[in-house]
Amino acid sequence: MQWMELILKTQPEELNRLCGILDADGSFQYMIEDSRDFQEFVDENRQFWGMVDAGLAEHYADICQIKIYAENDALLSQKITHLTALTGIEPEQNLLPEQDWDDAWKNNYAVEPVGSRLEIVPHWLTPSGDRIPIILDPGLTFGTGYHPTTQMCLSLLEQLPTEGKTVLDIGCGSGILSIGALRLGAASVVGCDIDESSPKAAMENASFNNFDESRFQVYLGDILRDKGLKKHIEGTYDLVLANMVADVVIPLSPVFSEYMGPDSYLLVSGIVAERAEEVCRALENSGLIIREHRSKEEWNTYLCQRR
Repeated sequence: MQWMELILKTQPEELNRLCGILDADGSFQYMIEDSRDFQEFVDENRQFWGMVDAGLAEHYADICQIKIYAENDALLSQKITHLTALTGIEPEQNLLPEQDWDDAWKNNYAVEPVGSRLEIVPHWLTPSGDRIPIILDPGLTFGTGYHPTTQMCLSLLEQLPTEGKTVLDIGCGSGILSIGALRLGAASVVGCDIDESSPKAAMENASFNNFDESRFQVYLGDILRDKGLKKHIEGTYDLVLANMVADVVIPLSPVFSEYMGPDSYLLVSGIVAERAEEVCRALENSGLIIREHRSKEEWNTYLCQRR
């Protein structure tokens, strides 16, 4: 079955009125694309992540429209005529290719080389065989591995002594950095995150890579305030990972050294250019030395050690 995508382009002040008309008529199911809703979602969830895909942000910039999907059958022209008369807007029409819509989203993903040794592999694809695979379900909430901050972290991980080491992943999300460390030979990883979706997503991704609780443990909680979490993760680690945002990294800066020995490394990422100087100052004021700085697009990553 082929489908027709019908798009009603409008202005923000008209959106509620049009939705009310469509609701009262009841003939059409619809979805709204509104840049205001997108920006509100981003602003309200920056405590969980601050990394917005550039293509996604560009798509939602200044957009305000209603999308309706109708079967491309003998009644389609009647439906379009009715919709036009109902709303006073002649819809744009896009004939969608016939395909399995349950799996169509998977076409947006491919095996992605990272650094010199690793690659990101969606779990339904086959690893290249030339690199160390990190197998993920990119549909699991967050953390697909295609973002510059994640890729910079993985590239630096390749160059650090990970074999047999212990790792703490603060704000582990989908577990991609944790799994990367395990793939590179880390003995064990402990992860934590304040997002309640994280432990399940991280452990599901770990299972794709044949890692279980014997080497990877994930805890839910706020490392700054949750005493129970602090008991679970207490001790020092050879490597501490923190791929987050400036508003989280800055208050955590004095805490990082609690989990670091004299030879431990701290990998901080997720820092946008306009906050970079502020983050560097917070890290250095907390007794940390920045050993290496990498940047890609507007993002920054820092490799640190204790002074």
